[in-house]
Amino acid sequence: MHVNAQATFSHTLDIALRLPNLNKALLVLSTGAERQEFYQNLQRLGLEYGLRLQVVEKIWQFEQGFIGQIQLREHPEVVSPILLEGCLQVTAYMIQNIAQQKLYIPIKLKQLQFIANLTSRVYCYCTWAISPELSSPQLALDIAIFNVDGRLAVRLCHWVLQRFDNHELEYPRIVHSEQLFALIKDIAGFTPDYALEATMSFEDLGYDSLMYLQLSQQLGDMVGINLTPIELAMMSSMAELLTVVQTSSG
Repeated sequence: MHVNAQATFSHTLDIALRLPNLNKALLVLSTGAERQEFYQNLQRLGLEYGLRLQVVEKIWQFEQGFIGQIQLREHPEVVSPILLEGCLQVTAYMIQNIAQQKLYIPIKLKQLQFIANLTSRVYCYCTWAISPELSSPQLALDIAIFNVDGRLAVRLCHWVLQRFDNHELEYPRIVHSEQLFALIKDIAGFTPDYALEATMSFEDLGYDSLMYLQLSQQLGDMVGINLTPIELAMMSSMAELLTVVQTSSG
């Protein structure tokens, strides 16, 4: 599955759009027990998050959609992989409201808009870009990320998610370093003749959050392994990723 996105920077677009009044919404997740049950439900779907990745603290339900309060450990300079993971967790709660026990994963993002700097605590507002039809294998959402002071910081426009039926899919395997390295270089925008060394890190290649997301989905599609963007970002070298891929496909 191939994730495409167009990124834009804006200092005027939608500045008037602010976080809705949370006091007028239904608080549906807040206690420790509710959070534990939420992440256990995700685990049953095949989405296992360690404590470091359990960043959703609260979720509110509006008539138009859901808002999740996400707490990051560090002040983010950009849209980090762990912030995207938090947004995906909020969308998973929203989707489970209409399609229980169904797993949807992102395959395409029309546009990513940067409007203001992020804070360590943010609010992820998820609404349907298109009215959901359960008979369709795809769902489309719009996501607005607000700072702790309620200002709009980032928008993810028309995020398309594909229903994932694990028992229906057959995966081709990538076991050769040349094939894996070609994929990594292609996502980073390097030419095929670029000399990628096994000791290099993703940071050396200039990977950003969207590239990690794209590689995560490509590996799921081509290899059949589930590596989250944050897990990829924490790998020390290409050699470490190659070992994981070869072990999983061997």
